[in-house]
Amino acid sequence: MKKDKITQHQKAKREEVTGYLEDLVNSLRNGKIVVEQNGHFIALTLPETLEIELEARQKKEKGSISIEISWKEPETVSEPAGIKISSEEPEETEQTDTERE
Repeated sequence: MKKDKITQHQKAKREEVTGYLEDLVNSLRNGKIVVEQNGHFIALTLPETLEIELEARQKKEKGSISIEISWKEPETVSEPAGIKISSEEPEETEQTDTERE
């Protein structure tokens, strides 16, 4: 998967920041986040399990809160070909010489 990144750093009114966070929450609930900037976008599909890191700091007159949400793409597990497990014996079929070996 290729790396792609959109970064934004700006001063904004509290109401505008609240709007971004509400959009983020709605996108999290829907399982997909699309971030768009100047005609460029990144679409992130979210698995059910996420990691979240939250950090809040206050130092003199400066405060900050950081939220990082991350995940790993789930690995695709394929079924082993030709293996079947059950409690029933299969009906006998004719086997070719190569299948008997």
